[in-house]
Amino acid sequence: MESSRGSKNFKKELFSTALIGILLATLAMAEDTDKKTYLFVESANKAELADGKLVLYGVDDEVSVFSDQPYRSAGVITRDHFFDVWSTGQNSFDANPPNAALSGEVDGKSQVVIIEISSPEVTVDKVSYSYNLIQGDEIPSLDNVVMFIDSWSWREPYTGPDGSLP
Repeated sequence: MESSRGSKNFKKELFSTALIGILLATLAMAEDTDKKTYLFVESANKAELADGKLVLYGVDDEVSVFSDQPYRSAGVITRDHFFDVWSTGQNSFDANPPNAALSGEVDGKSQVVIIEISSPEVTVDKVSYSYNLIQGDEIPSLDNVVMFIDSWSWREPYTGPDGSLP
């Protein structure tokens, strides 16, 4: 009888320890999700920059999104969803405009400028932003453009297009 009772106590302790471990792991994952930040990537055939206005031509309907280290999340969201995220919450890009690295070619040579972007507008064939130059030379146009947009902390209630956090 004694060994049976000791065995039951051991199983209870083991179960309790496992349960505490699971709870701690769940809390750690929740904290990790709160720390996750994402960067966005837009590509275009051409960009024109003039009078504080950036216009991207030949853009996709989707925006790539990926997480900062140490996380390894990535995906694609629609442009509409991206602009919903842009203007949602206290720390939205509307409230705190993001930096962006605008990379492309001028006469076949790579060029990069760092800008702050705001006030996005979308029409059928183009996307435009207001911008302020942060670093680099003022460039009137770029070809084969990729724009990397600053990180944003993606937390509930902001969800991915499928309703989950990315």
